[in-house]
Amino acid sequence: MISNNRIIRKFVGYSTGYGKSALPVDLSSFTYNTVKNDVILKWITAGELNNSGFDIERSAENNSWIKAGYVAGNGTTNELKIYGIRDRDLKSVFIISD
Repeated sequence: MISNNRIIRKFVGYSTGYGKSALPVDLSSFTYNTVKNDVILKWITAGELNNSGFDIERSAENNSWIKAGYVAGNGTTNELKIYGIRDRDLKSVFIISD
């Protein structure tokens, strides 16, 4: 997929559900959108267990990961929670994997 002259190839997999998962969240949805050189990530959790937050990372072709941001979690809850972050002014091709 080409979006705003940038190639999006794949979105890195993630784990869902805190029952048998490495993540303490039950991920209900995850979406992304590009606006010029920015990537907007949005996700919804259906439940969280002792969730202090989400480290957001990105990688170029060489698989060297860098921190792009942090979003605080909501501890323990069974309510839907909506999160989002905007990674601004990306200078190079970025990869989103499935």
